Amino acid sequence: MKNIREVIFFIIIIFINSIAFSATIEFDINTRNVCIYDKVEITIKDTFQAKNNYDYSMINVKGYFKIGEDILKEIDGFYIKNYQITETGDISEKGTSEFKIRFTPDKVGKWSYKIKVFSGKNLVAETKWQTFYCNKNDRNYGFIRISRNDDLFMEFDNKKPFYAIGLNLCWSTGNVLKDYERWLSEL
Repeated sequence: MKNIREVIFFIIIIFINSIAFSATIEFDINTRNVCIYDKVEITIKDTFQAKNNYDYSMINVKGYFKIGEDILKEIDGFYIKNYQITETGDISEKGTSEFKIRFTPDKVGKWSYKIKVFSGKNLVAETKWQTFYCNKNDRNYGFIRISRNDDLFMEFDNKKPFYAIGLNLCWSTGNVLKDYERWLSEL
């Protein structure tokens, strides 16, 4: 008798949880045509009403990307609040909060993607498969990796060498964000 009560209680909890989190996914993609190694960014409107959007056990947004049928990449989404920086360097909230999925295609062709939202291990919402196209671009060399020929050097995916050149930025004049904006714009 005790086991039956526990099972009924468990089923009720799952039912309540699925009602509380049932939602449709409202999203937008930044482009339907992208060059290889460029960023695809999917913005998902926060309509899920989780208690804590930063807690993956409460709400978890994932993107699934494939080209053809043999490659499937699972990308975790993340929750982000938008901020703006004032002239004095203060930070304040701006606009709405949302989930984002960022992905970089590494092959040319027609890519398909879908979004799934989970509450714990339970699937809450799912989109249909959508598509975008990835085009060739000789300007994008790919990701940087340790060279396969000499592990003292780095190279891009297309085997071109990568030489890290930059500034050592150390001391601020008091407003760190403004200092970095000025220093980086002068590179």
